[in-house]
Parts: sequence; C-alpha cells; structure tokens
Amino acid sequence: MGLLVVACDAEVAAPPVATRLDAVTRTVGASPGARYGTSLASCAGLNTGAPGRNSIYSNTSELPLGFSGAGSAVACVTTNVATVAPDAGAIVFTNLPPLTDAGTFNLIEASIALATTSGGLLVAVGTPLERCLNGTCTGGVLVWQVSSSVQVFRAALRPDAGIGLGADVALGRFIGTTNYVFAAAPGAPSPMIIDTLTPSLSPLVGLWPGVTAIELATLPGADGGTSFGLVLGQPMMSRAVGIVPQNPGAPRTTSWDLRRTVSCAPDAGVGTVVAAGDFDSDLIDDVALSNPDTNTVAVGLSGDLYRCITVPTPVGLGATAAFGKALAFRGVGTTARLVVGAPGAEGGTGAVFEFSLCEVLGNCPGTDGGAVDGDAGVVDAGVDAGVVDAGGPADAGAVDPSDAGAALDAGPLPDAGPDGGDADGGPALTFIPACGCTDAPGSFSLAALALMLTLRRWTRRT
Repeated sequence: MGLLVVACDAEVAAPPVATRLDAVTRTVGASPGARYGTSLASCAGLNTGAPGRNSIYSNTSELPLGFSGAGSAVACVTTNVATVAPDAGAIVFTNLPPLTDAGTFNLIEASIALATTSGGLLVAVGTPLERCLNGTCTGGVLVWQVSSSVQVFRAALRPDAGIGLGADVALGRFIGTTNYVFAAAPGAPSPMIIDTLTPSLSPLVGLWPGVTAIELATLPGADGGTSFGLVLGQPMMSRAVGIVPQNPGAPRTTSWDLRRTVSCAPDAGVGTVVAAGDFDSDLIDDVALSNPDTNTVAVGLSGDLYRCITVPTPVGLGATAAFGKALAFRGVGTTARLVVGAPGAEGGTGAVFEFSLCEVLGNCPGTDGGAVDGDAGVVDAGVDAGVVDAGGPADAGAVDPSDAGAALDAGPLPDAGPDGGDADGGPALTFIPACGCTDAPGSFSLAALALMLTLRRWTRRT
C-alpha cells in the first residue's frame, strides 16, 4: 500500500511493544507524547491513531503521514483508511490524495466516517467545535466524494443552534443505493440525518437526546431475525440504545423503534464513545460503551440481553489515561477482541488494550478469570510473550451497510494467540491462553464460523 506523503525527516520508530498484564494484551506507543490509541478503526486490519507522532499504525506498522495531528480520528472501509489532521486542516488517506479544502471549518476533535460507492469513496467529517460561543458550539458536517482522480466537495453544513453537530458520524445505507450521514448532536433532541444526494439536515424522528456517539449495527429483529440499525451513546443517561428504522428505505422520514438498551450505573456516565461488533459469535452485534474521563468501559452482549458488564480496568493506568477514548472490535469467533485505546497512559505515550470475551466475563479456564490484578502491574517492555497479533486482518463482524452492494472480504483469520515466548534475558514465561483460543469441543469450529459469516454477508447483499 503506497503513501501519498511521507515526511522525510520523520523518525520511524520501532513497532509498539506488545506485552501482557495478566491475560490482557497491551500495546504501548512508540515514544513519549505519541498519544497512541487516540483513535481506532478495524477493517482489513487494526488502525490506531497516534497524533503526537502525526501517524497512524496499520496493525503494528507505523505510517508517518507528514500532516500535523494526523491520527486524531481514523476511519476505514475495506482497505481504504483515512485520518483527520486537525492542525494541518486536512483529511489524509493512505492510498489517495489528501483533502485540503475544509476551509474555515475547525477540525479539532473532529470525527470521520467512510463508505464505498460506485463512484469511489464517500467521506463524512463531523466538526463539533465549529462556531463556539459562550460554551456552546453549532458544530458542522463536511461531505466529499473522492477517487484516485476526482475530489468533489458535496456539502458543508452548519446548524443555526448550538447543538454540537458532528460529535460523531456514521455513514452508510440500509437498503437502496443512497448513503446517509448519521450525525451525533448532543445539544439536540435527536441525532441528525443528511441525505448525501441532496445535502440537508433532518432530525432523526423520535426523542433521543444527548447523543455523543453513533454507530451502524446489526441488531435483533422483531421477528427473531436481525435488522440493520444504529447504536447511540447517551452518557447523560449512562447507556447505549439500539434503534432500527420502521422503513429502512426512508430513514430521514420514518419513525425509529427502540430495539435494545445497555443501561449501566447512573454515575458511570458511559456512552461518550461506543462501538458495535459481534463479540460473542451469535451474528448479532454487541455494544461497547465508555467514559474515558473516569477510565470506565462496559460491554453489553446480545447473547446476554445486553446486560451492562464492566470491563476490568488495568492497574496503574493513572487518572488521566483516558481508558476508553477509542473503542473497536476486531477478529471473529474465538479470536474476537474488544480493543480499548488509552492515549493518556504511560504519561502520554499511550497504550491499546485487547480483551477476549472470557477476559471481559472473568471466566477464562485455568486462570483467575482474566481480571487484571495488582501483581500484574509491572510490565517488562522487553518481554516477547507471544501475544495475539495486534492487527489481525479479520473484521469483528460489525455491520457495514456502507458498501454499495459488494460484500466485504473479512480476510483470513488472525493468529489465535499466545505462544509462550521467552522473556528477553530472563526465564521462560508461560501464559495461559484465553478461553476458546482453540477449536475445542463445545465452541464454534472455524469452518462453521466461516460458513456462518459467508451466509451473513450473502444476506446483506440481497
């Protein structure tokens, strides 16, 4: 994969070091101030933003992009990866020319989403800090259509009221060929929808206030099947909700039904960030939600009626670690992982943590349950523990209605995990694998799982 711009004077550091805190994989940023883990996106690989180095990492390989602040937000669809570089006022791609015509829009704390179309790539960028006055900001949304030869600026939308439009954006379609931008607006009674063909703002029908995060998802259907919909983060209510359109072909005008809710303790304040993906291998998306201000991450599993489960917090993070600043699911089946970014960890170097399902549930066989205990607080950066590759190429199974008809290729299954490597200069260390790391009796076989995923993708196409 070629890069448009590589800063010739940029220091290309060694790949981040993967170690283990008890059973939890941790990958630490390459240098002080890197803020590794500020953003995450999982498609053909795991993409991690490190804006302190003006870089993103594809799996564990650094891509220095040469634009100041690159890595602040990252999005991907199939093999296309884009990141926001707010200091440079640019949207930077790994395989396309950059977008530098954002004009006066403020890209600090921007969000980004991508979708494929017959004409190339659709790009939506949310700018929640646009036009701020007396503590409130109108926010805004920018939309482009791009390809290797064409860049078309489709829309630049700012509301009149201070609703913080664009705190998060999702981009895709449910049926038909029209893609829509779904934009979080925490100061509005509900999120906003933008038709990318005739750009204009419309409120999502229904009352869904205080939404700061928004994701496309496959949710339980009314008839026992599945439905494509949205997951909304509502930190003011410490919850995430899954909603589906009554008429998937007209999401701007139809009513939306509440399908599932992940409700956590009122004082947890989770929902600032959300992610959706099939973590428990039932072909329905699960939900992760977080409050990075308090280092709190929770999960709701579709197979457990979306009961709020608090993810174990690694010891020694520090109050400013921002554990949960970014969330993603990656991998499929027994290799599925919840990925949590903590850009303030290690004094601002940043870290990314990966949890298997049993590590979240605390029921890994032959261990203390996978919870991170006090004895695991010291990490030897020189230990090669044979941990799970931080960038397995398979997608976590989150629905991507953004693909305009073509099925997504999830890629080969990633390495299943620990090999018990030796500590550098020390005795051999043995790490007990997380539950379900092998094709054991009573678990999904890899062949069966591959068939299920193939059927799921075929269903989406039809």
